[in-house]
Amino acid sequence: MGSIAKQLIRRFGLDAAPVRRATVSAERVVAAPGGSGRAGADSTLARLAAGFRTYGGSFIYHLDNNRAYVGFVVGLDYEDPRLAPFEAFQQFKHHPSVKSFLEGGEILAARGAYHRRSGWQSIPRLDMPGAMLIGDSGGGVNVPKIKAFTRRSVRACCAENLVEVGSPDGFDARWRASPGGQELKAVS
Repeated sequence: MGSIAKQLIRRFGLDAAPVRRATVSAERVVAAPGGSGRAGADSTLARLAAGFRTYGGSFIYHLDNNRAYVGFVVGLDYEDPRLAPFEAFQQFKHHPSVKSFLEGGEILAARGAYHRRSGWQSIPRLDMPGAMLIGDSGGGVNVPKIKAFTRRSVRACCAENLVEVGSPDGFDARWRASPGGQELKAVS
């Protein structure tokens, strides 16, 4: 979430509840001939440390031309002092089922980032006088799918609201009632 969104949330008192953060480490790779060559996504969600409540998971988004986005997510509220997110990502990439997919591939780009992970109950109010929080600025990640709430749904609701109402008024309620909002509510 950008600093402007943080300022708006604070200024207009939009916070619904405390927000928990997660870190995402992702690499874009060229898959080896062993890659599936199919479009689609695989994701996992797991407890990363036995005896600790540590949220985490992985994803592989299959693209065209034998390319894929490979990533690993670790909740920043982890309690295990021995957990090293980068090392956990490396272990994931060396798991036999993942390693065979990546073998012979080339890293095209790498990054590390964090995003809001909060769920339905922690999404701030999305409309305020003169502005709307759209996209990732509103937080809310569908944890089982490890994806931000449907961006198209947010954009469509935003555009519909502006055309029909001519202002941000009502955008929050419109998005919460939308399919994207209801999908997030169902998994929170």
